[in-house]
Amino acid sequence: MRAVKAQYFLAYAPLGSLGPLLPIFLKHGKGFVESQFGILIALTAISMVVTPVLLAFLADTRVDSRRLLTAAYLIAAATLIAIFFAGGVVTVSLLYLVYSLAIMPTLPLTDALFFSVERAAESEGRRVSPYQFVRIWGTIGFIVPSLLLYFLLRGRDGAGAIMWVATAFCLLAAANAALLPRVRIAGAPGVRGRAGLPTLDALGTLFGPGTRVFCLAMFLAFMSAITYGNLFPHYLRDIAGVGEDSIGLVMNIGVVLEIFFMWGFGPLRRRLRLKGVLVLGIFSMVLRVSLLATFPGVATALAVQVLHGMEALALYVVPVIYIDRLAGDGFRSSIQGAYMMTVLASSRMFGALISGWIGEGSVIAAFYFAAAVSSMALIVLLFFFKPIQVRD
Repeated sequence: MRAVKAQYFLAYAPLGSLGPLLPIFLKHGKGFVESQFGILIALTAISMVVTPVLLAFLADTRVDSRRLLTAAYLIAAATLIAIFFAGGVVTVSLLYLVYSLAIMPTLPLTDALFFSVERAAESEGRRVSPYQFVRIWGTIGFIVPSLLLYFLLRGRDGAGAIMWVATAFCLLAAANAALLPRVRIAGAPGVRGRAGLPTLDALGTLFGPGTRVFCLAMFLAFMSAITYGNLFPHYLRDIAGVGEDSIGLVMNIGVVLEIFFMWGFGPLRRRLRLKGVLVLGIFSMVLRVSLLATFPGVATALAVQVLHGMEALALYVVPVIYIDRLAGDGFRSSIQGAYMMTVLASSRMFGALISGWIGEGSVIAAFYFAAAVSSMALIVLLFFFKPIQVRD
């Protein structure tokens, strides 16, 4: 399990390296404007449709997940180096699309690998750490790069260092993948599930009567989340007046607090159930983007970070646990890939395009858009979502 925890740390470290400063790097280093960045992020939705499902299918049927992870991280590292040296919006966009095709499947593959290890341990009478206590290492992995970049960027112009830090973590992730435990493939003896068509099993489960409303709510919530993620760095730099070397630190205040919410997820889940955690988390999202739009400034940007932890549980922990509980052993990887292909890809595409277009005129208006769509997600969850009762 140590290697799995390390893999979560290393899986989220490239995202933490790029996330806070990628919009700044592309705008001031590669000549992008907000609408072009929105188009770029929307294009990466293609990668969420293609490779997560393909690699999940392979992991469920015939190829060791460790080999798939190693190859994906090596390709991602090579592409990041190419982006650093490339020039022109079109060239950088194409390279970033290749990077996304490689990196997008790694998170659902890592989640599926953890749940497979968990099931194997249960069948042998052993217990492993709950998901949130393993996933917490991903939160820590997202934080650490911002601390490194604060010192690398201090007193310097440009954010090009993010590409090299992200590359280093991709290479480490590729090396660690070889140390991960091996899990049985769906076609192996004793493994339940229809090995031939795991993706169809996954899609049928994901969009069944009890999960369609859940998927709609998550689609709306992630449209708001992608708006926040894409434009908050610009908000900090251009509206709040935060320096480039400190943007990552400000954004990671909330991620640090997220650790305590991860630790407290078990009691929260027992008291509120999964639906209660979802509702409270999406309400936190509505409140955060509404405050940023209504009271713009550095004080608001700092204050709303206390809402991040609850939002993170609703977006990144509860959905993964919920859909895994609905999965069969024969499509455990595929249901995570199918969720990314459908819900996350479509929300990313529409959210990035719309918010990029609005944000080029006014970042504040884009945050009002985020508040509107997250409010719709909250209404859907409150009045229409009835979770399927699953083994807890």
